Amino acid sequence: MKCFRRLLLLLISAALLLNVGGTFAETDGNAEPKHSHIGKLQALGLWASDVSADAVTRGDFARLMTAMLGMDELQIETVADESRFSDLDKENKAYAAVYFLSEKGVLSGDGDRFYPERPITYDEAVKMLVCALGYETAARENGGYPAGYRISARRFQLIRGSEHSGTAQLTAELCAEMINDAMNAKLMEPSYGSEKAWSVKDTTVLQEYHKIGMVRGVLEASGGSSLSAKDTYPDDILLIGDDKFQGDAKQFEKYVGYRMEAYYKLEDDKGERALIYMEPAAGANKIFEVSEEKILGCENGCLLYEGEGGKTLRKQICSDKTRALFNGVYAEITDEDIKNADRIIWIDNGTGNMPVVKIDSFQVYVADSLDHTENILTVRFPKGEERTVELGENNGEQTVALTDHLGVPADFYAVKKNSVLRVGKSKDGKKVSIILTGVQKEGVLEDFNIDEKKLM
Repeated sequence: MKCFRRLLLLLISAALLLNVGGTFAETDGNAEPKHSHIGKLQALGLWASDVSADAVTRGDFARLMTAMLGMDELQIETVADESRFSDLDKENKAYAAVYFLSEKGVLSGDGDRFYPERPITYDEAVKMLVCALGYETAARENGGYPAGYRISARRFQLIRGSEHSGTAQLTAELCAEMINDAMNAKLMEPSYGSEKAWSVKDTTVLQEYHKIGMVRGVLEASGGSSLSAKDTYPDDILLIGDDKFQGDAKQFEKYVGYRMEAYYKLEDDKGERALIYMEPAAGANKIFEVSEEKILGCENGCLLYEGEGGKTLRKQICSDKTRALFNGVYAEITDEDIKNADRIIWIDNGTGNMPVVKIDSFQVYVADSLDHTENILTVRFPKGEERTVELGENNGEQTVALTDHLGVPADFYAVKKNSVLRVGKSKDGKKVSIILTGVQKEGVLEDFNIDEKKLM
C-alpha cells in the first residue's frame, strides 16, 4: 500500500511542478521561507506599484519617502503653485512628494535642479532616509555627506542590510530592503537645553505615521490549528505569544509553531487589533524537513532517514518537551506516526528546548460520485473500499476544508469525477483537510506495476 501511495504521489508531484506559486516564495527544505520586501511594503501601504524594478529614480524614491512618512500625495499636490526646481513641474508624478520633502529639509536638490528621472544612488538614498527619520544633526556630527550619513544609519540601525558602493544604483528590491529596515527604527527629534542637540524618541515610523504596531513571537494558534491541547480559537483569531489578533487565520495555519513577525493596526475603540501582515521572523527559525521517500523508520522518537549518498542518518524528532501537530491538530505522536508520515517538519523557533514537530499524513483517494445538493463526496481507493466525506460548514463536530494544491480554498464544484484527492484527518477525526491535486485518473485503481511504474 505504501509503495502504491508513493508512486501515485510522485505522479501527482510531477504534475504540480508544472504549476507552482503562492504568497510565500522559496524554501530549501532546511531554511525558513524567503519573502519579498516589496510585497510586505505594499501590504503596509508603503510602496508605489509603478516603481521601476531595475533602477529606482530620484523622483520615485521621493514618493516612497512621503509614503513612509504617512503623507498621501493627494494631501500635498496643491501645496505650491510654482516648483522650486526648473526640471520639475506639476505634471511630474513626483512633484508633490519632492515639494513636501524639500519643505521638511529632507532633500535639497542641486541648485535649481532635482533630476527626478535620474536613478538614485545608494549614498543619496541613505541621506534622504537619515534626514526623513530626523538624524541629520547626528550625521553632520559624524562628518557629513556621505560618510557621516552612512555611519549614523548603521549606528542607529536605520539600515541593517549589506553595505553597497555609494554610487551603486538602487534596484526596487534593495530600495524596499532599506525602507523595511527604516520603518521599524526609532525616530529622532531635536533636544533643547541639553548637552546633545538631539534625542531618540520611543516611537517608530510605523507607530508615529501609520498607527501600526509590530510584535515578534511564536504563532501559538491560527484558525483551527493550535499548539495547545486545551485551547481552541475561532477562524478569525490568531495567537502570537500571549497576544490575540484578528485576521484571516486560515491562511496562516501552516505557520503555527514558527516564530513570526506580525504587523497590526493599533487598538481601535473596542480594543481590537487587526492583523495587516505577517511573516516568519528573519533568522529566528531553524527548519528540518523530510518527505516520505526519505523516511526509513523511527525508534523512541528518533527518526531514521536517508541522507546524501544513501547514508542512514538519525534525528531526535520527539521528546517529552516537544509540541506536536498531526495534520494540523495538537496530538500525542507515536513512532508509527513518524514512520508512516508523508512529511515531517521540525521547527526550532528559539524557545529553547521546546521544539515543534508537524506530521502530515495523507491518504490518496479518487472522487467517485458527487452530490452537490447535499455536499456529499464518495471516494474510492483501494479496490473495493469506499469512503464518504461530507463537505460543508463546521457542524460543531467536524470541520472540513477543501483547498487546491496551493492551499487556496476551493469550491465543492471544483471536484470532478475521477479527481485525485489527498485527504488528511486529525487523530480525533474532527478536522479533515482535502487537497484537490488537479490530477484526474479514470478507471478502478486495482493494482500497480512497479517495474513499469504505471497505474492499472
